[in-house]
Amino acid sequence: KAGIAPCRDACPIHQRAQGYTALIAEGRYADAYRTILEDNPFPSICGRVCNHRCEDECNRGQADEPVNIMGLKRFVSDWAWQHREDALAAVQKSISEQPKPLQGKRVAIVGSGPAGLSAARDLARLGCRVTVFEALPVPGGMMRVGVPAHRLPPEVVQREIDDILAEGIDLRLNQRVDDVEGLLHDYDAVFVAIGAHAGVKLPIPGNDLPQVLMATDFLRQVSLEYPAVSGQAAAVRGKRVLVLGGGNVAIDAAMSAVRLGASWVGMTCLESREQMPAHDWEVREAEEEDIHVYPSRTFKEVTQLEGQVSGVRTVQVDFHGFVEGRPDFEEYPGTEEVIPADVVIFAIGQKPESEVLKQAARQRNGRVVVDPHSLATDIPGIYAGGDA
Repeated sequence: KAGIAPCRDACPIHQRAQGYTALIAEGRYADAYRTILEDNPFPSICGRVCNHRCEDECNRGQADEPVNIMGLKRFVSDWAWQHREDALAAVQKSISEQPKPLQGKRVAIVGSGPAGLSAARDLARLGCRVTVFEALPVPGGMMRVGVPAHRLPPEVVQREIDDILAEGIDLRLNQRVDDVEGLLHDYDAVFVAIGAHAGVKLPIPGNDLPQVLMATDFLRQVSLEYPAVSGQAAAVRGKRVLVLGGGNVAIDAAMSAVRLGASWVGMTCLESREQMPAHDWEVREAEEEDIHVYPSRTFKEVTQLEGQVSGVRTVQVDFHGFVEGRPDFEEYPGTEEVIPADVVIFAIGQKPESEVLKQAARQRNGRVVVDPHSLATDIPGIYAGGDA
């Protein structure tokens, strides 16, 4: 075939959607599952929470509507879990035929999120002895502690992780690495996949009040304690909750607050309703759950009454986008308004906690500097990928 299919070109990992879609159409579900896994270790997860850019570019959409590529991936992945013997036989045959040019090499991976576990699986198949270090008590990174259970059940995440670990990978939970470069004493290479788990607050008055939470911390606690809740999670029950931010993390925090029993939930952001970075269908779903959306607002202050959060003082803006990472907008005079709230959740961005790298170059925002093709840092043997 000449060229690249638009669906594959739009996919961040260039998943061969045409291949497994054709196999599904022929009823060859085990082969379709094997084909997906060649590119993507997490088909059940991507079949549920992917932003499916492939469907936006699908040529079929020019005739009637795009092929439901994401739904087909979920279908064949769920079929594989119901027909384990057939599915695993096809996968094992593919693995056994793969050469192992890195036999005997030892690699440490810091972080067990999607980047870390994908690298672990691929390296194990090439013959490496792989050890994954994870600071949290559960593996999966943001797949496990950043995406709420109503969108992605924990058991779905765990079953795909278990399949990866079954390829001989050593997973060490509750083991935070404080000196990445030091791992080179025991390993031939290190891959840093620590994600971006640190939330960001705006430097506005009231941001340090006890009822001001970070979305990443909030979602992590909810996920780790699922289905029981306490602490920050329980603090929203019966309260008015306002989420600051317009992205998918903000949506997740708002919808989680609804499920935890908040009496009222709203979210406000700089962007207009049309510019909101969250996927349009997620914003619509939030509105259908009576989450109030206040777009085109800047935040001036978290207001308080006797040391307790009472709301957020906002001003309406004309938002033009970001210039060199900074928001560009004009305020409309006379539009100041306090949105009442008992709890405020910041969901305006995240950054990596990359202080674990003692020598490798890092940007001011914490992101690790790497070669865009090899993912190598400026320290030989140290690589980094994913959100970090």
